[in-house]
Amino acid sequence: RQARNEVAIQRKAVSTLQVAARAMLTSMHNEVKFFAATEIQRIWRGYKVSHMLVSHMLVVASAIKIQTVARGRQARNEVAIQRKAVSTLQVAARAMLTSMHNEVKFFAATEIQRIWRGYKVSHMLVSHMLVVASAIKIQT
Repeated sequence: RQARNEVAIQRKAVSTLQVAARAMLTSMHNEVKFFAATEIQRIWRGYKVSHMLVSHMLVVASAIKIQTVARGRQARNEVAIQRKAVSTLQVAARAMLTSMHNEVKFFAATEIQRIWRGYKVSHMLVSHMLVVASAIKIQT
């Protein structure tokens, strides 16, 4: 009978040890699973951040390139507008100079005519006065 009790106690001890061992193994297995899950999350987040960083850098580089192209185009357009304005001013200035030159030529021609007519009239007057003076002299 005592042997039976000892066997029963030993079986209960073995059973308790098995339960404790299984609990410990389950706990260790859960810790390993938790650690593995944490590692997977850490690696995934690191990859995601680095991938997002690379993606962000590409977006920034693309934006810079687009801005560069747009600013270059805007500058070329402004230069084209300035060149057109300068060209228009040159045309207007040339037209004004031509008009002024023609006015000067017209004025010069008019002055020459005025002086010539004045000279001609005064010369004719002197000539006429000489004729009259000669006629008077002849008569006296």
